[in-house]
Amino acid sequence: MTLLAPWALWLFSIGGAVVALYLLKIRRHRQTVPAIEFWRALVSQAPVRSLFQRLKRLFSLLLWLIIVALLVLATGNPIFSFGKIKPRSIAIILDNSASMQTIESEAENKTRLQLAKEAINELTSRRPVADEWMLIEAGREPQVHIAWTRDRRAVRDAADSIKTYEGSSDLAASKELAQQLLVGKERPCIVIISDGANDEIIKLSTEDKTVVYWPIGNSDDNLGITHLSVRTHRQKSAHYAFIRVLNASGNEIETRIVFELDGSTAAVEPFTIAANSEWEKTVILNAPQGGVLRASIDRDDSLMLDNEAFAILDPIRSASTLLITPPEDAYFFEQALVAMEPLVDLDSSSTISPDEFDQTAATIQDFDLMIFNNCLPKQIPPTGKFIFVNGWPAELPITVSGIIDSPELFVSQRDHPLTRYLTLRAVMLAQAQRVELTQRSTVLAQTTEADPLIFLIDQPDRQALCLAFDVLDSDLPFRNAFPMLMRNAVAFLVTEQPNWIRSEYHIGEIIQPVRPLPRDVSEITIARLSADEISQQTIPTNGESFTFSSTLERGPLRISIGNEFAYAVVNLTSTKETAIGPVVAIAQPGDNLVLTGRLLGMVPWLALTVIALALITLEWLTYHFRWTE
Repeated sequence: MTLLAPWALWLFSIGGAVVALYLLKIRRHRQTVPAIEFWRALVSQAPVRSLFQRLKRLFSLLLWLIIVALLVLATGNPIFSFGKIKPRSIAIILDNSASMQTIESEAENKTRLQLAKEAINELTSRRPVADEWMLIEAGREPQVHIAWTRDRRAVRDAADSIKTYEGSSDLAASKELAQQLLVGKERPCIVIISDGANDEIIKLSTEDKTVVYWPIGNSDDNLGITHLSVRTHRQKSAHYAFIRVLNASGNEIETRIVFELDGSTAAVEPFTIAANSEWEKTVILNAPQGGVLRASIDRDDSLMLDNEAFAILDPIRSASTLLITPPEDAYFFEQALVAMEPLVDLDSSSTISPDEFDQTAATIQDFDLMIFNNCLPKQIPPTGKFIFVNGWPAELPITVSGIIDSPELFVSQRDHPLTRYLTLRAVMLAQAQRVELTQRSTVLAQTTEADPLIFLIDQPDRQALCLAFDVLDSDLPFRNAFPMLMRNAVAFLVTEQPNWIRSEYHIGEIIQPVRPLPRDVSEITIARLSADEISQQTIPTNGESFTFSSTLERGPLRISIGNEFAYAVVNLTSTKETAIGPVVAIAQPGDNLVLTGRLLGMVPWLALTVIALALITLEWLTYHFRWTE
């Protein structure tokens, strides 16, 4: 037997007080006699009380001493091991991910995290030997919440202080951390207290016999949004929202999805989803103005965190273009631009000659895209989007070293947006310029000798698509590849310009820019866009980048970079967290951990207290029925 509160042994001194009270206890009886002389005669014949006679109520005394012993042992919180259990080094991994917020109706509406903390209390209380403990939180990233200690109460207090994490936890990384910290320890053991993480825990416990899985939770009543993405259809001035919902329960469910745009209902989609299956739908949203889209499941279930997701709808606007070309070379370019309506705004677009551009370059109005065909401007704006055909300004990192006769043209990057659906293999070119790129650029098409012919120069303040050949001195204008290339260029450089950041991040994921920031930007402002208020914070940049890690809350974000805005959303959207169905352990954790301490079906201190109360009742009965004096 082991006492978790050995200080209670000092209470055994109460037994001495009980004996003393019995020694002092002399019960006198009232007796009526006819004359005092008879009483005196009776007293004179009574022998003097001895110490042994004072202890003649020995049965009652023994009962009270046993009662005191039982109550003292109960206060000491004993655990019975009978010498069969050896001390171990136990690393406890507590899963506090989003699915651990599931409410268990069968457990007094407690969350799984609360039940997990109760499991830690049971584990540390029912190990009857002096184990060494460590607690690891498997949240955003594994971290030791309390280092090695033999203080069980400290482990329980540390577990109580762990808060919820609304993202996905990495149990494999947590297990690896525990293994590293268990090196050199005697009889190592890893206890993972989790709801199973969609069968991930079974794999971990099967691969390593030192891992013990302590299952938490029984509920499976949950619908969750596992995917939400938006694609812009600029030709139709509409957005296509694709949504996927997972039913983790064993029942068919009928409900609906509500789409809200900037707080107003934009669409409602009723649906029926079979048990343990997925439902998908693409919804057309006619919202060219863009906005923040919120999709929510109109149903209460055991886990509400995955009932909503967000997406950003970019505003759809037509691009204004300025074509600078000799008048005799304008036809094919103008026809390609006309065919792009409404991608190109023909009312705000214009065509001028190189001379006209040189005369009005200083006062020319802003255009989204400038196309220079067969001309070398004296100067170009310091910022903007450009297409240069068979000529470019000297400030671009391009060096011409000669002429290539009759080159063959091959697409070198099939997956780039500028070469999407583009075939150039059969294009006949009369000649092209042999160029060398003095700075890093993206080569999109080249000759068989790897000479770049179509390439993208991406600078912080300027983007330029360059063609190192005369389009009209080839058969390219008579092929579908020419208008396709022009359309890809307008879409990529203007209307579908790569964002500074990704459109979606998961909870806990670090946000960093996907392309270099402008050199003159020393700080950025990040605002959280909620229905109630907009909170924002400013963080400094690190060269041409930044790092934002405060992504523990779901919702849309607006990032101000210089004069531009970038939008992103933080979502849960995780199949692993939505699939809350119970994962049954291969073996009972109590058997693997050799948890003991049951007495008469109860924990020892409670059983000892019940026995003591029964003995108190027995002593009271023996006294009042005169079985003892």
